[in-house]
Amino acid sequence: MAGAGIAGFAFLLMELVWYRVLAPLLGGSSYSFGVILAVALLGIGLGSLAYGAWARGRRPSLLAFGVTAALEALLVGLPLGLGDDFALAAAALRPFGEQGFWALGLVWATLAAAAILPAALVSGFQFPLLVGLLGQGDRALGRQVGLAAGCNTAGAILGSLAGGFGLVPALGAVGLWRLVVLLLLGVASVAAVLSFRQRRTGALALGLGVALGLGLATAPGPTAAWRHSPIGAGRANLTGLDPVATQDALRQVRRATLWEVDGVESALALQSLTGNAFVIHGKVDGHVIGDAPTNLWLGLLPTLLHPAPSRVLIIGLGTGQTAGWAAAADEVEHIDVIELEPAIVDVARACALSNHGALDNPKIQVHMGDAREWLMASPQRYDIIVSEPSNPYRAGIASLFSEEFYAASRQRLEPGGLFLQWVQAYELSEETLATAFATLQAVFPHVQVWEGASEGDLLLVASPQPLPVDPAQIAGRLGRAPWKDGLARGWRVAGLPGLMAGFVGDSGLVAAVAAGAPVNTDDHPVIEFGFARHLGQTQGASVAALRDRAAAGNWDSMPIVVDSDAALEARFSKAIAGRSPPKPPQGPTGPLAARM
Repeated sequence: MAGAGIAGFAFLLMELVWYRVLAPLLGGSSYSFGVILAVALLGIGLGSLAYGAWARGRRPSLLAFGVTAALEALLVGLPLGLGDDFALAAAALRPFGEQGFWALGLVWATLAAAAILPAALVSGFQFPLLVGLLGQGDRALGRQVGLAAGCNTAGAILGSLAGGFGLVPALGAVGLWRLVVLLLLGVASVAAVLSFRQRRTGALALGLGVALGLGLATAPGPTAAWRHSPIGAGRANLTGLDPVATQDALRQVRRATLWEVDGVESALALQSLTGNAFVIHGKVDGHVIGDAPTNLWLGLLPTLLHPAPSRVLIIGLGTGQTAGWAAAADEVEHIDVIELEPAIVDVARACALSNHGALDNPKIQVHMGDAREWLMASPQRYDIIVSEPSNPYRAGIASLFSEEFYAASRQRLEPGGLFLQWVQAYELSEETLATAFATLQAVFPHVQVWEGASEGDLLLVASPQPLPVDPAQIAGRLGRAPWKDGLARGWRVAGLPGLMAGFVGDSGLVAAVAAGAPVNTDDHPVIEFGFARHLGQTQGASVAALRDRAAAGNWDSMPIVVDSDAALEARFSKAIAGRSPPKPPQGPTGPLAARM
């Protein structure tokens, strides 16, 4: 019974470890979790089937159980011993996934099977062996099976709770990985000692297996090159290199990683990539320079458009730039920031030079918890709500892009309040973007589309009523901090023409794009799976195409009159600063024509 409990405890700990360490290789989406779970269950089932064939005419023994524990430890520890070589194999397979979703799924299944299936087969073999050890023929069969299953289930529950809430944050995923190997080896050692008198040769052989397992447990294991490289997102650039160049690429990732931690929710790192960047499950989620054009204006745009932006709610702390720049506005009196991962606070503190010292600003209060729980339980109401979670393809994140989430947000807005949603326009199909538009407009009828960085970030400003626009007030704010500095530093433009360089289209454009698209709900999370299907692929929704469609439908203007040449020049300046200048229009006139 103790063996059954320890087996369940160890296997559930490893499921947590497998998800953490394989997320950078598989992408960290719901597909990743599903593939890992499916492979583990398949292995357990096949292992149990194998025991049925093996057990005919054989009597289960304690030594046999010890062999299964040692073998499971060896197979669990093998990827640990391979270390970054396993990650390089994953990087070599990843380009095959670009042939389509079926190919990507095959890559995921292959990697998960290589890491999990052998150990799961042994685990599946092990459980009926434990039942056999308890057995006394046909007598009390139900009681014996129930005892084994109960102890195994209790161990599994304890493993999931202890691992998720304590051991993963305390030891890290790699440290917990080593602990599981050692735990299984400990069980095998006890079995070897207890079996020594009856079967000395077998016990000595089992002891040799334990020694081999100890060697795997003490191997260097995965480094930052595995855990914090965007292999699963198809951005690692580790294929087609000679061995020397490959090792140099791995060392660059290790050198760039300033800090890493396994948080409660995910694996994080802070990397120095021409400026601080924080990494979640291998993929950069925020960069103080590259993402500044978007991050700054997530905080500045709604505070610019709202006539009296006093209270603000920001969902997602990240680098702290959105909260820090929003708080720099004199009109803003209080900002609540909701963050799910406590370790992100350390990221924001490291980025203080770029976020106006957000964590030391008395206007800003950071709350650890779930954003939807906050919206449902808190009595607070806000003039502005900004939602900037992680990429929606990550498991669970799409719940912050659902109709239910938007409805909860609308209930927390003051009359005339604004809701701003960040959404990426890269690596997703036009159909998925249409669903994102349709879902937001199902709750907020009035939506404006703005461009953050010119590489594919969209800012969707939404409200229940028509968005108020006061050109005089907006122009006045653009002439002072923080909006003037934000235009200059984020978009490399100035004044009303510079502001309009970021405008893409109004509610008419949103309705046209969303026509016929399904709405994303908690029970039908089409955005989560739609994003994940295109992860790492070059195709994506085109912001340029959105601009063309807005112009064709006359949906590309606001009630702010600016000189057309000045606005076009500002758009070019913003786009060039973002490294993707637009195609010049036909027949430019005025000052811009002379420069072209």
